[in-house]
Amino acid sequence: MSRKSSSRPTIRDIAREAGVSAAMVSRVLNDRMVTENETHERVRQLLDRRGYSRKKKVPAGGYLVCIGKTNPSTLSAKTLHFEAALTEAARAENYQLVISRGAGEAEVNQLIRKLHAVGVIRISRGWQGDVAVPLLTASYEVHHAPAPCVETDEAAYWRESLAWLAALGHRRVACFTHWSAREDDVNPFCDLAGLYRLAGLAFDAALICDQPFGWNEHAPVIASAFDRWFTMSEPPTAVILVDDVYADTFYRIARERQLCIPEDLNVIGRGNSPDGPWLDPPLTTHEDPIEELAAAAIVMMKQLQQHGGSIPHRLLIPPRRLPRGSHSSRVATNSR
Repeated sequence: MSRKSSSRPTIRDIAREAGVSAAMVSRVLNDRMVTENETHERVRQLLDRRGYSRKKKVPAGGYLVCIGKTNPSTLSAKTLHFEAALTEAARAENYQLVISRGAGEAEVNQLIRKLHAVGVIRISRGWQGDVAVPLLTASYEVHHAPAPCVETDEAAYWRESLAWLAALGHRRVACFTHWSAREDDVNPFCDLAGLYRLAGLAFDAALICDQPFGWNEHAPVIASAFDRWFTMSEPPTAVILVDDVYADTFYRIARERQLCIPEDLNVIGRGNSPDGPWLDPPLTTHEDPIEELAAAAIVMMKQLQQHGGSIPHRLLIPPRRLPRGSHSSRVATNSR
């Protein structure tokens, strides 16, 4: 028996005309899009012209708009992980999260109106727009964000790392950071000198490498820090890194100076980069609490909708320590 003919094009016909996959057309048709861009809007318009009635399934909690990276070309695996965690956390609370990347204030406001969104979550430092619905910042990398916000407790990383190394017996601990450790107006959320004192360690500004540098300049900066640290009468027995990405260079320069990790120098990282477990020895590091940040952001958004200004406006979640092989309780006595 022949199939009854129809003048309406199929989803595959729409996909060919729009230059996209049939799966994307189906997601747009059934309102299952996670991100928003011009292609999706073009498919919607084409479906409307071809007589399709799209199935608008408004979630029980409503739509949340997530403002992602202002420059989508800088997307990292960790950012995608965070966006996915926010999406799952939103679904668990009966919201649907729609992610907008690279959009300006006007485009975001247009998306909010189109979806009748009930809230906006900003994960990008660069987006500064104002919206008429509850707005919060949630990020593992935007520190000291405007309230209300949920973010990684950066000070806790330094505080707990210093206290842990002190408990292991270290008395001379160096830090490699991006910022000034001694000027509160430069770095208002992390006073390293005070954190040293809290850990029972003497603060020595000579052990802090905090000069600004670009990515291509970090190797000579690290080499200069080693030359300074290991000509001291009391060199450091441990160093805390602001980011795991510098660990490989630290390991290489340590080997060039005949320093063994962890026997001569403990190295503590931050960020849990993919390379960390493969270093020799594997890097002891700290992992951003991605799932916890995402879940807390959705709960705070729900509280903002229900209670407005009566909720705590800043929530800090500390990173998790991942002990591996670059730390030791055996403190070497360096005289290099």
